[in-house]
Amino acid sequence: MKFVGVQDDKDEWLKSELPALEQLFAMGYEYQSQAELNKNRKDYREVLLYDRIEAAIRKHNPDIDDDGIYDALSQINESSFPYTLDPMEANEKIRAKLVGLSRSGGLEPITVTKTLEKVMRRKLSNCLTLIILKIMIS
Repeated sequence: MKFVGVQDDKDEWLKSELPALEQLFAMGYEYQSQAELNKNRKDYREVLLYDRIEAAIRKHNPDIDDDGIYDALSQINESSFPYTLDPMEANEKIRAKLVGLSRSGGLEPITVTKTLEKVMRRKLSNCLTLIILKIMIS
């Protein structure tokens, strides 16, 4: 497998980035270059791969309907955060929502409402969080 990366600092590439990619690949993570990933984005500035996240939500939460899935996606969509927000801070807010780190300050875990015979709230499973993080890395 040939890994492609920004090699502005060859020492960091050889000692840190390349070994990390090799380890993740050996653990079963899928590798795609930046160019390949950009083909799956509506805008090259998008960090999250929404098609993959949606597929993971559908796979691991089959009881959530389309409205619930789109609701969950909208809660982590980068466009829902102010453009003036530092990208690292926006990333941290999205991550906190995905893993449910905070219960206050607008960082509650992602929840969706589904109507059956009664209204119930469902927290997306931690398993989904791990899959989303795996998708974001690959």
